[in-house]
Amino acid sequence: MPSRTLSPRDQGFTLVEVLVAMAVLAIALTAGLRLINQQTRFASALEERVFAHWVAMNTMAERQLGLAEGFGGETVEMGGAEWQVETAEAAGPAGLTRVEVRVAGEGRAGAVLVGYLRPEALLE
Repeated sequence: MPSRTLSPRDQGFTLVEVLVAMAVLAIALTAGLRLINQQTRFASALEERVFAHWVAMNTMAERQLGLAEGFGGETVEMGGAEWQVETAEAAGPAGLTRVEVRVAGEGRAGAVLVGYLRPEALLE
């Protein structure tokens, strides 16, 4: 059988070319995994801020409807977590009462919500 000489095009990849391609692939995959990890952490923090904001909005709605009495601190459960709620009041413009609701969870993101109530809403 006659020996056949392969052209450089038909010889395939060299070991160096394969190693370089694998290194580039490894770097790209590492960057992709880091991006996925960062996006997962961002989504988790966003979820915590949303729950904290919902707790603050619920607390403000209770104040506006006259369902909650007094001001100060309380603990609320939402989203499988306990949230510390601090409510404070101050004089606002045009005879309104400024109500500030601060929500925080242990080691979690929090929220601050400011609203205004009519004086008669506080008395009911």
